[in-house]
Parts: sequence; structure tokens; C-alpha cells
Amino acid sequence: MWKRNVTSHFHSLFAHPQRIIIVLMLVLGTTGFAIPWSRHQTAVAAGLPSEVWVNYSQTFIFKDKQITISFQYPNGWEVIAHPDSYMVHVQNVAPFDNVATVPGGIPNGFAKISFMFDPKANPAASLSGEDVSINGTEWKQTLGTGEGAGDRSVTLETVQDGVVFRVYTYIVGTGGDKALLDHQAATLDKMVASLTVDSVIPLDRPPDAPPAPVNGKPKTP
Repeated sequence: MWKRNVTSHFHSLFAHPQRIIIVLMLVLGTTGFAIPWSRHQTAVAAGLPSEVWVNYSQTFIFKDKQITISFQYPNGWEVIAHPDSYMVHVQNVAPFDNVATVPGGIPNGFAKISFMFDPKANPAASLSGEDVSINGTEWKQTLGTGEGAGDRSVTLETVQDGVVFRVYTYIVGTGGDKALLDHQAATLDKMVASLTVDSVIPLDRPPDAPPAPVNGKPKTP
């Protein structure tokens, strides 16, 4: 009886081809949308970047020059600019002072990149590291190791018109998950590869202070 009913339904289904098309569309449609959405949920939960990238530009003013940098970063990441300190930080979670105070804790695979000018560094001092070229700019690259370097850290240094410029990338909390580490490393590497440093614009220097009186500070009459 069961076999007869199954056969009857089977023949009934194929007697109406449009039913087959509708069933196939529903199955394929459900599968096609479920997989990307599931991956998107996983990425958001892990604090991973979306596929959308945003352009960012920051201008730094020195006493006698202006330098502008531009780069791209994943939409949803946090940008923390410090123009007076000559640095910009970009990370995959909101800024925090203490990990214990972050709601839900920081995501697995915390990633951060910092773009920093250091006017106090001696540009004449030789930079150490491996030679790399990014968008026509020559850099010295150093891979970080040890506990302070997290799961992966990279420092890039170059000199721009007499000012030392550094880029520092940092990843921690991957817990031995190689796929997550590789993903975050590829994201940071892509951000570094998007970096451009515009030509330096000279600025008029403020007038020098008048010379001190020959006989010392003048007396008030």
C-alpha cells in the first residue's frame, strides 16, 4: 500500500512539470541564500571585515611641511585619528582601555594597524629590516616575535622628507586558528598595500624670534 502511494505521488508530480520547476527553485534558492548568510553571520560574530572597503585620507601638519596619507580599510572597522600626535589607528573593534570592560569581550582575531609619523626620530639613523617596496615607496620591514608581538606583528619604516614614518600591524587572539590568522593577516596586508603617501607640500615657516638685546633684557622705564 505504501509503495503504491509513493508511486502514485511520483507519477502525479512528473505529470505536472511546472511543479518540478517550482520545487527545484525553492530548494536551490534556499540553499543559495542560506550559505552566504551563514558565512556573513560567522564573519560578523568573529569581528571579521565585510567585502566593502572604505577610502580614508589624513593630513598631518608639521612646522614647515604638510604630508597626506591615504589608504583603504574594511567597512565597519574603527578609525581613531590623532592629528596632533601624528598617528591614525584602525582596528576591527571599538577602542577600549581594558579588555575586561569590552561588552562580550574582543572578538577572536583582534587586528589593528597604526600609521605613525615620528618627528623626533633621527632620519639619518639607518633603519633595520628587510627591503620592501609599496606603491613606489621603499620601506624596511620587520616581523615581530615574542609575547609582545601577539600572534603576528609587522613594522614598516621609511623616511618621508626628513621625517620617519612607521606602519605597525598587530594580530592577537587567534588561538592557533591558522585560517583566522591568515585571513586577518591578508586583510592587514591589503590595507598596507593600499597605502599612498602624497608629495610633501612645503609650508611657510613662522618668522624667527627677534635677537636678544646685546646688553641683556631691557629695563622697564
